[in-house]
Amino acid sequence: VFGDLLCAKKGKISVFYCGPPALSGILTTKCRQYGFAYKKELF
Repeated sequence: VFGDLLCAKKGKISVFYCGPPALSGILTTKCRQYGFAYKKELF
């Protein structure tokens, strides 16, 4: 999914996440790898 988004990139890409911390760590790593902004929300 991240690779497809990168290929279709039309500006800055941001990923927003609210959920279990384990997945947040994976998303943080992937966002850094692909150069996406990452925003974690806690409710």
